[in-house]
Amino acid sequence: MSPAIGPVSVLPSGQDQAAADGVAPATREPVDTETRRIIEECYEQALATLRGSLDRLAHTLLDRETLEEDEAYTAAGISPGTAPAVIARGKASGTTPAPGAPPAAARAGADHVTPSTSR
Repeated sequence: MSPAIGPVSVLPSGQDQAAADGVAPATREPVDTETRRIIEECYEQALATLRGSLDRLAHTLLDRETLEEDEAYTAAGISPGTAPAVIARGKASGTTPAPGAPPAAARAGADHVTPSTSR
């Protein structure tokens, strides 16, 4: 969704992408421009969020060296119930484990975070 192009979908008609795909250049250009703008905006927003969370977590790890999982979430300013890893593991309310998520036994020992010494 974009204010410039609205709720539209421009999909190829099944023909070779290199050939004419049935989408007029006058349509393709604003869609491409808006797609790039949305992706770049989301990328910058994700970086800002991660930088803030990782900075807080790094400072806490410098002070304490080892954190339990719940302490790491708190230090990063992330709610444990909505953290991506919790959702992927199927531990958040109303979720199931994501395909490819490690089995519960493999995750059992991963309840603490320790800073890495390798770079």
